[in-house]
Amino acid sequence: MNTSEKVAEWLRGCPDTSEVSPVVVAIGKQTYHGAAYRQQGQPGIYLAGDLPASYRRSTHTCFQFADDSRDWFVGCYWQGGALRPDQKTFHPFGHSFILLPWEHSEAIDHWEEKPYRRITAIRGKP
Repeated sequence: MNTSEKVAEWLRGCPDTSEVSPVVVAIGKQTYHGAAYRQQGQPGIYLAGDLPASYRRSTHTCFQFADDSRDWFVGCYWQGGALRPDQKTFHPFGHSFILLPWEHSEAIDHWEEKPYRRITAIRGKP
């Protein structure tokens, strides 16, 4: 079982989570394994690994997929040190982050002084 399948299996056991499918996402030179899902009706993509370099350089960064007109942003992440046993329940894959779509009528950077950097991301099956 590859990492994407393991993430999908774990997400299927999370409350109020549905439509789970393994994915691979490429951002820049990095490839991430994870799973797309809906939780309480809201879409997300859980990805194992370190935050993308583009995001580490500037949190005013969002991601765009060719098949989706929405901007996707890093909604949350775990990049800490060694996990305590109680944290492994919520972060079983160590470093990880979740991409969420911006689903508001105004652009993600509407009220910002400078526009967000929009980085191309490629989503596929593992």
